[in-house]
Order: sequence, then C-alpha cells, then structure tokens
Amino acid sequence: MLFLAFFLLVAGTAGEEKGKMEEWIKQAWEKNPEISALQAEYEAKLSRIPAVKTLPDPQVGIMLQNEGSGFSLGMMPMSMFGFSASQMFPYPGKLSLMGEMAYWEARMTYYQLLQAKNRLRAQVKKTLYDIALAQRLKEIYSEMKTLVKSLSETVAGMYVAGMVPQQDIFVIQSQIYEIEQNILEQERRERELLAEFSDLLCRSILPDSLSFPLPDELILPPLAEELYDMTKKFSPMLGMEQANIEMKDSGIRLAEKEFKPDAMVMVGYAFRSISLGPVWSAGAQISVPFYKKTKQEKLLKEAEWKFTEAEKRFKVSENFLLSQIDAMRASITLLHQQLGFLHDVQLPQASLTLESSFSAYISGKVNLMTHLDNLMQLYELQMEKAMKLAMGWKDFADLEEMVGTTLEKKRGEER
Repeated sequence: MLFLAFFLLVAGTAGEEKGKMEEWIKQAWEKNPEISALQAEYEAKLSRIPAVKTLPDPQVGIMLQNEGSGFSLGMMPMSMFGFSASQMFPYPGKLSLMGEMAYWEARMTYYQLLQAKNRLRAQVKKTLYDIALAQRLKEIYSEMKTLVKSLSETVAGMYVAGMVPQQDIFVIQSQIYEIEQNILEQERRERELLAEFSDLLCRSILPDSLSFPLPDELILPPLAEELYDMTKKFSPMLGMEQANIEMKDSGIRLAEKEFKPDAMVMVGYAFRSISLGPVWSAGAQISVPFYKKTKQEKLLKEAEWKFTEAEKRFKVSENFLLSQIDAMRASITLLHQQLGFLHDVQLPQASLTLESSFSAYISGKVNLMTHLDNLMQLYELQMEKAMKLAMGWKDFADLEEMVGTTLEKKRGEER
C-alpha cells in the first residue's frame, strides 16, 4: 500500500509538471510574433485559392461613332452609340490547376508555421530543463555546504582536543567559501535563464522564481524504424518539401495546357439614328500558340526542371533528417547507459567510500584532504548525473523537433 501511494504521488507530480510545461508552450505560441505572422500569411494564402480559380473579370466598353466633322449622333446613318462586353474563358483545366498551385503554396506556409511551433516548443522545453538543472545544482551545493559545515564543527572539536592540525580548520573554511561561490553562480545562472524564459513567452515582467524539478530518470526514445516512420508522417520539413513537389507537378500540367487555346467571347449593341434600327454584334476569338518554340516549350522545360529539383530537395532533406535522428537517438541512448552506471555503480561506491573515509579520518588513519576529496567526488557524481539528465532531456526535445511531434503522440496521427 505504501509503495502504491508513493507511485501515485510521483505519477501525479510528473503529470502536473507536464501540464505546466504544455501550458507555457501554448502561451509562447499565442504571443510569438513569428508564429502570428505565419498564421496570418497562411490564412491570406488560403483566401487566394477561390480567387485564382475564378474566371478573369469581364471587360465592358462604351462606343461612340460620329459621322462628319460636326456632332451627328442620332442624325446621320453611320453615327451610333453603343455598349460592348467580353469575357475570357481559359482552356478547361487551367483555372483548377492554378487553384491547386495556390493550395500547395498555402500548405508550404502551413508547414512553415508547424516548423516554427515545433522549434519554439523545443526552445521552451530546453530552457525549462536548464532552469531545472540550475536549481538542482544549487540544491546539491546547498546539501554539500550543510555537510561540510557539520564536518567543520567536528574538525573544530578535534582541533581543540589536539587531534588535528590548525591547517584543517583553514582548509575546510576555504572549502565552504568555494561552495558558497558556486551557489551564487547557480543563482545568477537561474536568473539569466528566467529572463530567457520570459522572452520566449513574450512576457514584459520577469518571474521572481519558477519551480520545475528535473526529471529523476531519462526515458529511451522509440526504436529507429519507428522514429523513421513518425518522421515521414509528422515532419513539417518533409511536409513542406512534399507540398513543393505537388505544386511543381501542378505547374508542369499547367505548362502543358499553355499549348491549348484560350477563348474570348464578345457581344455588342449600338443605337443609330431614329430612322435606322439598332445593331448588335457577337464574336469569339481564340489564342494561337504561334510562338510555342520560344515560349510554351521553354516554360514546360522550366516547370519540369523545377519539379526535378523539388524531388532532389525532398530526398536530401529526408536523408539529413534521418541521419540527425540516428545521431540524436544514439546520444540519448548513451546518456541513458551512463546514467544507469552512475546510479547503480558509481554513486553507491562513492557513498561507501565517503563513509569509510570519515571513520578513517576520525581515527587518524587519513588526513582531511582525503576525506574532502571523497566527499567532493560523491557530490560531483551527483552533479554529473543532474547534468546528464538535463542534457538527455534537451536532446529529447531536439529529437521531437526533428521528428515533428511529441513522442507520446498517437502513432496513427499524420501531418
């Protein structure tokens, strides 16, 4: 029952910290100017899609025809006043292809928006882990200071009894001063990181403090093949390159239709003199690809070249992402192994060594420096563990940015 209560307490605390982190990330997204600008650009490009799929505006004209040098409208047979209208009809399929290109251009901006959000998410997480590390190191130095101060009282008593030289007093006071300086350095580092965190959330007021404990353990990322599949589904970088390919493919099909004629339909109506009735006219024109060798064919070749380049860029981006994911996963796995060795072997051994050296110092078998070295080694290992934990979780945040999603997200969801 006791174990179950402890487990529920730890799980609840972890859930609360994750909830706070997600809330801070949402705040950063809401106030970040880059994300706001990309969101507005995306919405603007979406609104362009119906416009580019619409027929060109019709042309309306007024005609006045006069006969002779004087004003003769309505009096001479050939004088007239009328109206005309014309409408361009692009070859079937051109407008829909232009709409497709506008859609894929908007999707590229959408993936830029996702990329910016993922980048900001990673920055917020890494800054929080740095803050947690500074706070943890400050705690370790404070624990060290308390222990060394307690040891100084013991040394003072032994000096009065003539068991140790006065030099031990000076050594231990010097050690306390050095620890206090380290505590001040971590406090300075924490304030610096709080300012950076405030900038990420676009806050004008710097928080006095922020409680975000460092996780007690580092989890392993999914297997490489699973990460590859998730990257291909979620990565905004690959999504943007794929959207570019689709846009260039639509561009090829549009360039092919440039060989096809567009049509212009025209109508007119004019009033003549009272003795003569009105006249009307109707007609149609089509464009003829007379200069296709110097225009249409070159445009098609350019569109095909752009499509080929887009495919190459996709492949280069994919290879780059997968290689970076391999390297990041290997780094996290190595840190996980090192943390396991620290926890299972090095820290227990250092604790035992410290206990035995204290007994040896009390009995006069070793000097103070030997005992202090063992004490420093234990706390240095604790600090090494904290730094490796922070480094591992920061690498985890970078890995999520590259994959394009938090690694707890359901596998079935796609970009």
